[in-house]
Amino acid sequence: MPAVPLNFRQICGHFVTVFVTFMGKRVERAKSKLPGRTVQLSSPVIGVMLGLLLAQLLQMSGDVELNPGPPKSVEKTIQTRLTTERKNSETGEPSLGDVMAKLGSMEISIDSKLDSLRSEVNDTCTTLKSDMNDLKEEVLNLKARNEELLQENLDLRDRLHEMDSKIDDLENRSRRNNLLFYGISRPENETNEECEKAVQDFLTDKLELEEPVSFDRVHRLGGRADSPIIARCTFFKEKMTILGAKKKLQGSKLSVGEDFSPRVRSIRKALSPFLKEAKQAQKRAVMVFDHLLIDGRKYVLNDNRTGIREAGRHADQ
Repeated sequence: MPAVPLNFRQICGHFVTVFVTFMGKRVERAKSKLPGRTVQLSSPVIGVMLGLLLAQLLQMSGDVELNPGPPKSVEKTIQTRLTTERKNSETGEPSLGDVMAKLGSMEISIDSKLDSLRSEVNDTCTTLKSDMNDLKEEVLNLKARNEELLQENLDLRDRLHEMDSKIDDLENRSRRNNLLFYGISRPENETNEECEKAVQDFLTDKLELEEPVSFDRVHRLGGRADSPIIARCTFFKEKMTILGAKKKLQGSKLSVGEDFSPRVRSIRKALSPFLKEAKQAQKRAVMVFDHLLIDGRKYVLNDNRTGIREAGRHADQ
């Protein structure tokens, strides 16, 4: 029958009992041989005895591996893992070694895919950088071209404005000898000859001119009964004579005016309220072509046509 392993406390207690009994017998034997003397055991004797008792203690403890003492936490973890590995191998489940091998294979595969992805990203970045450089160059070219077009547009606008001014000037020059007569009644089926006779009668009866005026052409503007009559004087001097006599028409529905281009007519219409205001302020004011003369000074419309400014000065002065 195999020896039953004892725990450490039992072994120590047994050791103390054996040692005390043995030493007691040894002392009694020595006293019996030497009566009346003090018995003292030498240190070598005690050492030999302790060695013999220790050997007996190990023999009584049984196999040392059966009493290794309480396992440490790390040892417990290792034992648990080993037990689990053994069970998994018995049941056919993958062992820790298999799992580690598979993880290693997966790591190699992931590293390979990451390297491939990194290479693709680098290639894409290189392509994008090249495309961005091309786009930047194209944008710079477009910007330069746009600046050229803007400058060309400004030049064309200036030229167009200059051409408009020249055309407007030519148109007003062509209208220089024209006069407009307002308020002359229109008979039914009026002819150009009848229209010119009506103007001559107007000059004689209303403006009291003694000499007839020579006209190159006289006709109505529009088909209404009260449409104005436009007449082109042969001589500019005769035109000015008629304009000088138009003050006799004050207080009546009849009037005489000059013929201007649409641009000048629009400006004169905008200047009319300021002319009226200046006259109400007892200032010497008159409208001449596309500007006002107020107390000897020339005034023109400002840029937004909401006021007038003295000619030669900017709107902010």
